[in-house]
Amino acid sequence: MQEVRISADKGYQQAQFVFGAFINNQRPFAPTDICLVEQYWLKSVQAGRQAARLSYVRHVVKGKFSGCKIQATTADMRGLLDTAAKDSPGYYERLLIEDLTEQLKIYKG
Repeated sequence: MQEVRISADKGYQQAQFVFGAFINNQRPFAPTDICLVEQYWLKSVQAGRQAARLSYVRHVVKGKFSGCKIQATTADMRGLLDTAAKDSPGYYERLLIEDLTEQLKIYKG
């Protein structure tokens, strides 16, 4: 866990995403603060990680980060989904992006 966090803190986008996923999935020895997930995934998003784009928006619209300072605006998240759609290689990923886009339209953050 410590090695992944060190890599994430050094700016490796995959490690940022994975460390956030470890926290989110309550892996042994991972921190328990869900707001850390929001922080690490947003860093991974900013570095261009597709999985982080989709996971971040999905968690925001589902309220998983309520109580955290949501750092991305609704407009930012629309931009993430637009970029994700352009980078999407597969049918199921595009379905998820379409669903998230619709959920974001009704999101009241």
